[in-house]
Amino acid sequence: MSAADISTLRRYLNEEIADGYAVYYDHERSITQFFDWYHARRTAGWPLLVAERDGEVAGFGTYGLFRPWSGFRPTVEHMLVVGREHRRLHVGSELLEALTTHARAEGRHSMIGVIDSEDDASLDMHTAMEFREVGRLPEIGRRDGVWRTHVLMQRIL
Repeated sequence: MSAADISTLRRYLNEEIADGYAVYYDHERSITQFFDWYHARRTAGWPLLVAERDGEVAGFGTYGLFRPWSGFRPTVEHMLVVGREHRRLHVGSELLEALTTHARAEGRHSMIGVIDSEDDASLDMHTAMEFREVGRLPEIGRRDGVWRTHVLMQRIL
């Protein structure tokens, strides 16, 4: 992955921080913070899959531990970020399918998505990709001074 690709992925994450539903950070991530996150994922052996459209980076997906205790190792939680200009073009669903395939090949049993209750596009995509709602966490986090609810969605792999 090139420095330009990492810069693009960081831009997409920062767009999501600024006006999306997936990430509840108070401030944009600096290039150093993003690179540290990227490096930590690679060092830990977690996948970081990148989608391209017409030779351009369109988004990325990754997963990691759902919980840190050994009994939860078969379950992973994923993260998807798609650039604004590439949304509604099936980039997210392609990344999610690639992540589930990767997790299954690793011997994982279950994948969890933790989705903002107002992110209808993501909820619909997960439902279409065989994820099922298994719970809600009301007022679990704050974004822009507003309490947010998370929907837990699960797919048995």
